[in-house]
Amino acid sequence: MTGGGNGKGLKVRTAERLDPERTAFLIILITSIIKMFFALKGIFCITDHDIQLIDINTMKLGDTGHPGYINYLIEHMAFPPIIKEFTSYPPQFYHPPVFYIIGAVIKSIACALGASDMIAYEIIQQFNMLFSCLCVIVCHKIIRRIGIGGWTGTALITFIACNPIFLIIGAELNNDCLMTLFCLLAIHFTLCWHESRSTKDILLAALTLALGMLTKTSAVLIAPAMGLVFLYDLVNDIRQKKLGEKKTISQFILFGIVSIPLGLSWVLRNLIVYKVPFSYVPRLPGGTWQYTGDIPLVSRLLVPSIRQFTTCSTDLSDTAHFNNIFGQSMQSMLFDEGILYEPDPVTPIVMMWLMTALVILMAVLFVCFLFSSKEALHLRLMLGGAVIVPVISFIVFYLQYPYICTVHVRYIVTSVVCLAVGAAAFVRHREKCSKIFVLLCFAASFAATFDYILY
Repeated sequence: MTGGGNGKGLKVRTAERLDPERTAFLIILITSIIKMFFALKGIFCITDHDIQLIDINTMKLGDTGHPGYINYLIEHMAFPPIIKEFTSYPPQFYHPPVFYIIGAVIKSIACALGASDMIAYEIIQQFNMLFSCLCVIVCHKIIRRIGIGGWTGTALITFIACNPIFLIIGAELNNDCLMTLFCLLAIHFTLCWHESRSTKDILLAALTLALGMLTKTSAVLIAPAMGLVFLYDLVNDIRQKKLGEKKTISQFILFGIVSIPLGLSWVLRNLIVYKVPFSYVPRLPGGTWQYTGDIPLVSRLLVPSIRQFTTCSTDLSDTAHFNNIFGQSMQSMLFDEGILYEPDPVTPIVMMWLMTALVILMAVLFVCFLFSSKEALHLRLMLGGAVIVPVISFIVFYLQYPYICTVHVRYIVTSVVCLAVGAAAFVRHREKCSKIFVLLCFAASFAATFDYILY
């Protein structure tokens, strides 16, 4: 009798320890620790996206890359000029300044305390990885606000927390991660405002959107999703004759006053002073070895190559096999441009196949979510806008700048998150779909975590 009672008590205690919310907290904590150690282990140029690493032996950096931008701010106490003419490395001075101001402050303090330039860049990298960890925490807040609970919610946050793209953008020494954080915060505060209709929440939504645009101009692509939610609530208020009661128009005016002048200030400055258009991106010199513009659209947009799904490192010179946008999106999300050094031939590919299957499932479920009348319309508008607009822009960007390096998920991390959230929202009340979704999320996340701890 006593043994049976103890056994029953043990099961109850085990069930309590496996509480989904507690498990989600532990996953966020453990993956955050892994991310911070990854940044400690990996040198700041482990992923060289326009850092301009000229000589790895002497650690010589170019003057117009992301570190060069930070150094210019420190040395001149002014914004650098926009450089349009170049021969090899594209200058990064056209980017908005928020990330670089933060980097300049961190580096100035580190060097004043006796750190070398290399150590200072490592410290900036640690802060950038901290931004990545904060991204996951904001994702968790969005998930809970939407009401995706239980093991479906835990599986979703596990996919996000373990997804290598958050390791990748955190390890970079550029503005992608901070922009993603501001975009996710803008989505979060927009959803908060939809529920509370408070001035504080709409001001925070406006401020985070503007800061996102002042970190990287492409943050503006999240604005249509926010606008759709505002439009939805405006129409509802008109129908219910509550425009005055809820102060809808005055709050929208306040949103515009905060977000528009601040968010557009940098691109207007560049247009007026340097005649640089809003959508300016430096073009690589003609004949670049990464050029894919002469490859048929069927290959680039529709049919991935087998090699893209049987290797864990993109060959930037092999345009014949590494040109498909979906294949390269998976490659860049999981491996960047080859940051798993000397991996075994099996485990990274298992991660690739599991993640690919999961992303395809999520895409199908997301489409079902968008057309499901059972799901809240404001949520479908928000998540639909946050996925469709940036992804279309991503495809157009690749067509306009047809290079392998152009196709990288770091540009649309917010869309990946919103795709996953929409998929989870659809399956949360559908038991069979939910079980498949949960199992695949945990399996793919375990494979990703195992690979990055191992290598």
